[in-house]
Amino acid sequence: METVPCKWKPVEEYGFAARDEKKRDGRYHGSMFWDVKGFGSKRWVVAGQLDLDAELKQRLDQGVPERQLVEACLQFLNQPPPREKFQRKTSRPLYGNLEYYRHRLKKDCIEVLVITDQKKNDRFWSEGTIVNS
Repeated sequence: METVPCKWKPVEEYGFAARDEKKRDGRYHGSMFWDVKGFGSKRWVVAGQLDLDAELKQRLDQGVPERQLVEACLQFLNQPPPREKFQRKTSRPLYGNLEYYRHRLKKDCIEVLVITDQKKNDRFWSEGTIVNS
């Protein structure tokens, strides 16, 4: 399937506290995911919400499976930003290499757990925990 343009729904650092002015795209999950190969050393799980805009709703109404739609959206997010004029270094994806782990469809968003290969990313709250096996 081709990529589907989508974007993260910004989240606050602490969802239960007073309204933060600073928002990011997701947060590193604090639980241990032992079924993820390389968890805590080379791969980490991030929780976030994908904005369910009109185009994604239309595709869901057309009968596209939810998981396939989420994977196409992650494929879009894995693309590096376009190269700037006279840029020397090649661009890398903003969020690392994202892989599908789990999703849940809500009224206005899709809650996702995705696997990334970056331990610390400024676009996510917190950082990935290191697990000694």
